[in-house]
Amino acid sequence: MVAHSLDILVNVTAGIIKLEGTVDSYWKRWKAEDLISDLRGVIDVENHLAVVPTDEFIDKEIAKDIEDALKRNTYVNAENITVKVSDGEVLLTGTVPTYYAHNKAYSAAAFTPGVKDIDNKVLIT
Repeated sequence: MVAHSLDILVNVTAGIIKLEGTVDSYWKRWKAEDLISDLRGVIDVENHLAVVPTDEFIDKEIAKDIEDALKRNTYVNAENITVKVSDGEVLLTGTVPTYYAHNKAYSAAAFTPGVKDIDNKVLIT
């Protein structure tokens, strides 16, 4: 098992929590915000965490991994989703039938190694 340390600075002012620093994968950025957003007294979370993968990833491989994850998901028709990746930043476009499928498409990208950011423009139709 390999342990990775996270460099996260947390500042709290009048119920507003500001996260700064780095994490090694996108899902950790999202999870850090999710964990603190429900705490009593939290008014807002400003997530300024940067994603800095510990390995080098090729955009084409990231896109293929996301597309493969979409194909494995029974709630998403992968043929209706377009995945574009540039320097680890993912753009998802297309359509899905439900909000649940929208979240599943986002999760497919969020849990893919090498993803630094996600712009989810998938529409619910």
